[in-house]
Amino acid sequence: MSEPLLMQILERRYQAGPVRCVLVAHGEKDVFHVQRSLEADWIARIYPVTALAPARDRVLALANLLVFLEQHQYPAERVVRTVDGSLTARSEQWHMVVTTYLGSSLQAWQPASTAGTTLTSLDAAHAMHDPQLLSQIGALLGQLHALDATGPAAEQMISPGLQAATELAWASSELARLQPRVPAHLQDEYAQLTTRIQQVRRFDECPQTIIHGDCHLGNVVGTPTHGYSFVDWEAAGRGAAVTDLGLLLSSSLDLADDTPNRAIIHAIIDGYAAHRRLSRIEQDLLADAICFRILVTLAGAYEQRCRPDYQPTQFFWGSTYAAWEQHEQQATRIARIAQERIQALVSAGE
Repeated sequence: MSEPLLMQILERRYQAGPVRCVLVAHGEKDVFHVQRSLEADWIARIYPVTALAPARDRVLALANLLVFLEQHQYPAERVVRTVDGSLTARSEQWHMVVTTYLGSSLQAWQPASTAGTTLTSLDAAHAMHDPQLLSQIGALLGQLHALDATGPAAEQMISPGLQAATELAWASSELARLQPRVPAHLQDEYAQLTTRIQQVRRFDECPQTIIHGDCHLGNVVGTPTHGYSFVDWEAAGRGAAVTDLGLLLSSSLDLADDTPNRAIIHAIIDGYAAHRRLSRIEQDLLADAICFRILVTLAGAYEQRCRPDYQPTQFFWGSTYAAWEQHEQQATRIARIAQERIQALVSAGE
């Protein structure tokens, strides 16, 4: 969607007044930072309407989830309603949801092929090695998972979120598609990756809560009130809580470190445990929850990994392929440190 058209829609449907719209993401949807001169800024997400309707309206599902979080006073983006009170605006070509703008992300992820990650509001050393900060983010996730999502109203407002089984199935199919093109010198590595993905246990028996679905530091912002909030809730919904915690643990550790940072792991677990206790099966599956998204990342990068012009220094979502491999191999060690901390907290509380 062009900026002039968006400005017209915001004026007509939202009575936005004078605004400046800055495109911040473009792909399957356009995301604009709506800068308002006299009032707080907004974020506008515009999705194309396809001829084949999806199984569920993900735009309305996102809006409903954010409304649910607002009703429960959980810190997150708030939906900006249209002048007629609708949660979203729609035409034959596009579907749009507008939310409040909370601030800059702690970590700004660059595209997969560029030089990695940069940090915006905090420098790398502070964001990745500050236990107090990570404890607050762990607590933020624990609060989310502790929300009461039972009852008819919650059932209507909360759709399924990101599912590990679906992600792993995609990774397996992606590798199967590439199999005829895998060079001879990569056949053993390819077989190992395929086997590792098949070995990840599923999370069907884990407690289901509201999950964020993509809770890495790039989706955390510092708010004007000096607290923190998750943003980018498009993968959120009902799902296995432990998959969220696994991603937060994994993404908060520096891939360049040979040894997992115990202080960071303890801080996240301490913050999380202040609001929710992990069940025994969740603790048992924690290593799988930590590694499954890394394995999906490796599978998604494998096509480029196989190309003749592949360079070991090439980046895939912030790190080299080798660094992601090393990080996946540390999942069991990270999980063990987390499990020991959980048990220590349980013993201290008894």
